[in-house]
Amino acid sequence: MLVSIDIITPVVNGLMAGGIYGLASLGLNIMFGTLRILNVAHGALMMIALYFNYWLYTLYNVDPLIGALIVLLLFFPIGMLLYQILINPFRRLKPLEQELFPVITTLGLALIAENLALTFWSADPRMISVPYLQSGVKILNLYIASGRLVVFAITILAYLLIYSFLKYTYTGLAIKAFIQNPVAASLMGVDIRKLPLVASGIGVAITGFSASLLTPLISIDPRVGWQFLLLTFVVVTLGGLGSVIGSVVGGLLIGFLESFTVAYYKAMVFPVLLVLVFLLILSVKPTGIWGFKA
Repeated sequence: MLVSIDIITPVVNGLMAGGIYGLASLGLNIMFGTLRILNVAHGALMMIALYFNYWLYTLYNVDPLIGALIVLLLFFPIGMLLYQILINPFRRLKPLEQELFPVITTLGLALIAENLALTFWSADPRMISVPYLQSGVKILNLYIASGRLVVFAITILAYLLIYSFLKYTYTGLAIKAFIQNPVAASLMGVDIRKLPLVASGIGVAITGFSASLLTPLISIDPRVGWQFLLLTFVVVTLGGLGSVIGSVVGGLLIGFLESFTVAYYKAMVFPVLLVLVFLLILSVKPTGIWGFKA
């Protein structure tokens, strides 16, 4: 019985961590697929969302789950604004410059956001304690915090909504078509000038929402964004560009890898194993586990 619980514990932890990793990577996946650039500010946007939700709860006693919905709505126009300022001005340049310059501008945004957070809120970690999320349930001698269960349930619901949006709505189908083949999508009537703007808003909104869900579960500091950037980039690449299912699979893979590494060895080894698994899978399947050739 003890052996089975020792196995079940990292499985449950990996399932819950992998779920949120996959959801956080979806925003990066959509932007990476439609804009063909790596948004280096992805982690910084997650950090900002965490702080925003933290201050909503600390100053105005807004429930962090309600705060996540507020962040979702607020980050959609922010995503479109960032596209217009940091990415769109370079769309008429040569292909290499189109990819390089937005990386530099989003990196600059990430550094500015981190230093502003350090200036106004210091480097001290911050956490919130929500009473109804601090209790837990016991299943087969396994104690699971209710906060993690609630966040996991919301994550599953978010996956279903995003999947339905991409599969059954015109905008969602246009985004998927654009990711797979921009030229063919434009020939089929997709407005390739407006679609990246909308996709940027959707991607940043999902990013902010997924980060906000973590507010009651983790400590927040100005440098937490870089860790999220690494994890989500690996998840997107492993799962497959432009695939919701790929993001889920990639997130679960990284979640299980992390939980079993922490449970049976040392947490400091996880980054090394992350890189090794990353290289191994891409050497076998360069398009990712669930990816397709553009």
